[in-house]
Amino acid sequence: MNDKQFEKKLELCLQKLNKELDLDWVEIVELLGLDCSGDHLRKTAYGIKECYDYFSSKTKEMIAQEEYEKLLEQELKIKKEKVKLNDLKAQLNKKVREFARKENLSELLEEKIKELDMQPRVINDELSLIFHHLISLHTIYLHHFLMRI
Repeated sequence: MNDKQFEKKLELCLQKLNKELDLDWVEIVELLGLDCSGDHLRKTAYGIKECYDYFSSKTKEMIAQEEYEKLLEQELKIKKEKVKLNDLKAQLNKKVREFARKENLSELLEEKIKELDMQPRVINDELSLIFHHLISLHTIYLHHFLMRI
């Protein structure tokens, strides 16, 4: 008996036992061209069905276990990505804090310089002009320096 004949025998026996086929066992023996009685095929079919059901359930369990393992693997990948995203977020927040501090420092320096610039001058105009230029240059330099950091 070749594979196709065995598969046909298996299919017909399972259909008969599941009441999906309206042939008796003798007709199935004749249809398949088997050299046995209908009773022998019926008894064999119950053994075939028992094995078929057993291996079907084991196959389902194995598939379920494989799917479970795949889900665990996917969960691990997602957790790793979440950690990576949290690290990136922490780095971004650090840069934002640094930038905000530099900006705040720059604003404070500009206010202090303006305050100094508005105070009455007791020094002559020429020294005052030099002082004013130095403060402006210092502010520009400080601003550029802070923006590069």
